[in-house]
Amino acid sequence: MYGRDDGAGQHCTEVDGVPCVWEVAPGPLRACLVFGVGRADERLAQAGITHLLEHLALHAWNGARGSWNGSVDVSNTRFAMEGEPAEVTAFLAGVSEALTRPNLDRLSSELRVLQVEAARREQGQLGADFVMRFGARGPGLLAFPEYGLRRITADEMAAWAATRFSRASAALWMTGPPPAGLRLPLGDAPAPAAPPLEHDPAARRAWAGIATKLVSVTVLSARSQERAIALQAAEERAQRTLRSERAVSYTVAASDVELPDGSILEGLYVDFAEDHETDVRDCVVDILEAIADEGVTEAELDETRRLWRRRMADPSAAPGRLDFVARAITRARAAPSMDELAQSLERVEPLSCGAALREAFPSAMVLGPYTIEAPPVGFTQYPEWSEAAVEGRRYAPVPQREHGELIVGDDGVSWAPDHEHVRTVRFADCEVVARWENGRRELIGRDGHRVVVVPQWWWGADGLDQAIDGHISSRHLVDMGPGSPVPERPGREEAVGGRSRELREGRRPAAGGAPRRFGLREGLAIGGSVIALLVVRAVVPMAVGSRRSPAMTAPVGPASLGNCVTLWNGTVLGPGFMSLLRSPDVTVSLTTDAPPRCVVAVAMADSPQPAWQIQTPNGYGPTGDRPGLSLSETGQLDSQAHLSLTGP
Repeated sequence: MYGRDDGAGQHCTEVDGVPCVWEVAPGPLRACLVFGVGRADERLAQAGITHLLEHLALHAWNGARGSWNGSVDVSNTRFAMEGEPAEVTAFLAGVSEALTRPNLDRLSSELRVLQVEAARREQGQLGADFVMRFGARGPGLLAFPEYGLRRITADEMAAWAATRFSRASAALWMTGPPPAGLRLPLGDAPAPAAPPLEHDPAARRAWAGIATKLVSVTVLSARSQERAIALQAAEERAQRTLRSERAVSYTVAASDVELPDGSILEGLYVDFAEDHETDVRDCVVDILEAIADEGVTEAELDETRRLWRRRMADPSAAPGRLDFVARAITRARAAPSMDELAQSLERVEPLSCGAALREAFPSAMVLGPYTIEAPPVGFTQYPEWSEAAVEGRRYAPVPQREHGELIVGDDGVSWAPDHEHVRTVRFADCEVVARWENGRRELIGRDGHRVVVVPQWWWGADGLDQAIDGHISSRHLVDMGPGSPVPERPGREEAVGGRSRELREGRRPAAGGAPRRFGLREGLAIGGSVIALLVVRAVVPMAVGSRRSPAMTAPVGPASLGNCVTLWNGTVLGPGFMSLLRSPDVTVSLTTDAPPRCVVAVAMADSPQPAWQIQTPNGYGPTGDRPGLSLSETGQLDSQAHLSLTGP
């Protein structure tokens, strides 16, 4: 606990009113100023404000001597330095001064830098896990863009720095005694309370398919030494079984993330060989359930103790030990000493490790690729849709621009792709409305659900964008810029047979806005059967083409699942039409700054067992047998949103 020296060599003191924990370690002096402020402390409309402040505080050190860095995670912000004592002293004092009086003249410049950085960032498995557990608040913000980077003002930044980055929310750790003359000129604001974490009760023993190349099984509970031992044993068993024995996985990794309230999200993350994702997922679940029922073995427990003793004796592990204590201090929690942890480890029993895992298992969440259709035994499907639609005016879609039904009322907005599914965002629960100058609106609710509205894609929806804005507080509106051009809505008499005049004249219409962001598996659930039917209807009546189509490159505008980018004999037709790669060796390359939600590419063939495929931006998609079609080899969208399709 902070306030006493640790028998393992840790010492506690204060520097300018900031708690400081240190121990002697070889090498240059290392220090880290830790604050109990992270992504989970923000709201979605201000997401990125802590990251921006971290950049402002470090700007003055660009080009400075020594090794320094800053970081923001779910619960904490860190400023770290390694170098000579004088260099460390100057860095810590300078960062503290910059946090107290941030250089707001750099605000617009750092915003541009962060927007470039954000363009490379992916949601990842952790973000998907968090948004299902917490929605668009707290840790769930990791699943969303940093919207605050588009609306933060100088006054908001100054207030955030003054109220969040003070002595009361800080702790310092060092690999040596604090140098003489070290100062931390921070403010004296009281430490902010940790935001309450609202758990989604549906995220309990739940399974969800997402766009991923990993299988993960995680649990959420209070920190437990016994459960950590159980997960380490599970990691070793899974590595032995899946890699050494079955050769269906390359990496098995245990990981944990500490949340602001002190709870821990921990579990296993496993990759898999092609066509073995279901086997890998079920094997990992079986291993965890076996340990929960039977505990770990004596040999596994002895190995954990051996590794613990070696780590505690390793001087290079000092930063990890010190950071553990500092994180607890920043959130006003007691941290056990290294001696206390060592003594409790000796008292652990094999069965108690299983009991600790079993106690947390009701919170288990299993994620994997959505090519796996059924949940593991004993798990339920995570609900991907809203329970009900709002009452209001109903809008019909413009053919080849949208599908389903849009409902807008005084209470919120709903989109129903069919009679069985609906996605709703109520205005009272709206965390962000992202708005583009072209009229596109994306509403994100507290539960993480999204509804996208492009008025030009719905009959009679003129002015709908302004009407939505009128229901939302200005602090939840985020301006996204001009967006892509949206074509004018064709007249009803021009939309004959589901085709606009542009397509009937052979011109490709521009698509508006960015692709709709569908959650989880709705791309398969909504569109798979519709696309398959259209492919069959388009292909069966046509003769097989035998001429070679040349390689080609064409720009592709954004499209949603209902507006798939399509190819015809190597020519881009645009949203909404099925496509054929009629030559067996055609190569097509598509480039877009806003990737389509899916691309359908099929080839005529005489194969008795042909197939079709929906290719999504992440490279995954369902396949199924269809007479008269063969599967084209497809590439994947990379971070620059390029897609290459190559015929077999």
